[in-house]
Formats: sequence, structure tokens, C-alpha cells
Amino acid sequence: MSSKERGHTLILGSEKKPSSFSPLKIARTSPEFMVQLLEHAAGKSLDDEQKQAVLTALAGLPEGATVRDLENAVVKDQGLAPIFKALQRMQIEGVHAGLFSKSAD
Repeated sequence: MSSKERGHTLILGSEKKPSSFSPLKIARTSPEFMVQLLEHAAGKSLDDEQKQAVLTALAGLPEGATVRDLENAVVKDQGLAPIFKALQRMQIEGVHAGLFSKSAD
């Protein structure tokens, strides 16, 4: 397997290796970065109201929350449907699935 193929395999998750990246840990110190990350994952720019809703959802997460907790928080807001769909895609794709079960600590 070439290095290019290997990189695509890791990005696309076909080997289903869990990621060690903890986005909620970053969200505690830089919530604006998390909003940008979610916008990128959704492939859609959020308006100011949607960004504020994501920031509110992030701020309301308890210590030790998982990305699944974030998913549950944003599903309640119809305006955040693109973020919810992006989180669902991340959960389905193997390389990101581990983010939904491990805590941010």
C-alpha cells in the first residue's frame, strides 16, 4: 500500500482505528475553534445565531462529556441540523467513532 493510499485509509476509516483526538478537550479552551471544526465537518458556514447555539451547547456539556453528548445537545436545535448530520457521519465513519464514547479528559 502506498503512503497516499495509507493516508486515505486512515482518513476514510476503512481500518476503523480509533482516533486519539479529543475535540471536546479543545472545545473547553478554544470553543471558537470547535465551531470552525464543526463547520468544516458539515461543509457549511454557520450564521451568528447558529454559532452562538453551538457555543451554548458546548458550554452546557458536563465535565467528561463525549461527542455523543454534544450530538444529543445539538439535535434539540433544528437550526443546527447540518452540525447534527456531520456528527452522525463522523460516528458512522470508523476513524471517528471512538470520539463518541471517550470522555474529553
